[in-house]
Amino acid sequence: MPTSPEPPPHSNPRPPWVIVFIALGAMGSCAFVALPVAVYGLRSYLTRQRTAETQESVRALSAGVAACAARSRVSSGLPPTAEPVPRALASISGRKYQSGGLDWQDEAYQCARFKLAAVQSAQLQWVRLSEREGYVRAALDLDGDMSPEIVLEQSVSCSAEGRCTTGEVHEGH
Repeated sequence: MPTSPEPPPHSNPRPPWVIVFIALGAMGSCAFVALPVAVYGLRSYLTRQRTAETQESVRALSAGVAACAARSRVSSGLPPTAEPVPRALASISGRKYQSGGLDWQDEAYQCARFKLAAVQSAQLQWVRLSEREGYVRAALDLDGDMSPEIVLEQSVSCSAEGRCTTGEVHEGH
């Protein structure tokens, strides 16, 4: 009876299931490294996006207050300090807030013709320092710990002649 030829020796002594296990383990370690990197990337993107949205709101409110004071030209100068919107930092801590028309009833917001229709990530407020000086402040609490990680401010200054200008948006305190 003819004998069958002997199978060639295996170059890899490991059984196939071991190779599959090693491959899955390698993919798992990649996922272990990739997941935190993806979470960090998403968090960074959201922080940049919310900060940019807030900067736009700060600029719009500052410009509105400056225009209000220039239109008014009253002896009281800039409008009085307004209540923050939302009133409690907890309302934007780790989440967004949908303001309503009643939130924007203070004299400063009315005179500036300012209100937000979209949801907001920051607490906004007009703060009057004197007849001719004030600033818009925005606080962002992105992680929900009741302490703002980012505070943006933009000044508004008016001359004795009633010309009002806004400064640059910068990180505040």
